[in-house]
Amino acid sequence: MKTIEMFNPVEDVNYYIFAGSTKPYHKGHHEMIMAAINDAAKDPDGEVLLFIGAKGRGKLSGEIMEEIWDNIISRHYFDLCDELNVPIHFAFGGWGPVGKVLHILKTISERDVGEKYCKNKVFIYADKDDCLEYYLNRKYSKKNPSVELKSSPPSYILPLLESHPKSISFMGIKFPDRFTRGVGTTDISGTKVRSYIKENDIQNLNFAIPEWMDIYQRNYYVDKLVRCYHENNKIAI
Repeated sequence: MKTIEMFNPVEDVNYYIFAGSTKPYHKGHHEMIMAAINDAAKDPDGEVLLFIGAKGRGKLSGEIMEEIWDNIISRHYFDLCDELNVPIHFAFGGWGPVGKVLHILKTISERDVGEKYCKNKVFIYADKDDCLEYYLNRKYSKKNPSVELKSSPPSYILPLLESHPKSISFMGIKFPDRFTRGVGTTDISGTKVRSYIKENDIQNLNFAIPEWMDIYQRNYYVDKLVRCYHENNKIAI
């Protein structure tokens, strides 16, 4: 598994980014990632960045998801990008996935605001609500709610958008029909998948898994998730 503690943008490269916790990884995540890969494949300067969070979620441990990403998921995307001749960079853990994206945007903003052109284009693959919550909503001090934090993402993202409006694309906002859950992507969520695991609903759990997994990968994945959630109680699949 290739891990990156922090990723610094290189000039004249365009980044197609998926960043998320994926607890657990499901069909909707795959569709977002494939959109990023397919779009990058059309761009001779395009590279794919996958930033995955390491923290656990409830009874799903980060360690189990890291094992699954290491053994199955990341290998699938590395092989696919190799076939498409698309550079891909993968990071599990370290800074949070959104934090890695914000670092890239801040680096570009500080470097290029006031310049004649932006030296990168960044495409962020997330639905509209996540784009607003993590990147475009202002963050305020807890002690003084009227004071916007210096680290508030809009403080450096919005000036960059104003000076270089084509440099950053929040895909869920720009193309809502393409990236809205239940419209352009499968109507599935981590909350639903965790409920399937909790209820031992193997049929729906299998539906939530991307079709690219073969029967052996699928059984391994389901068994790992169910065992993790139910503290190693073996579930027949």
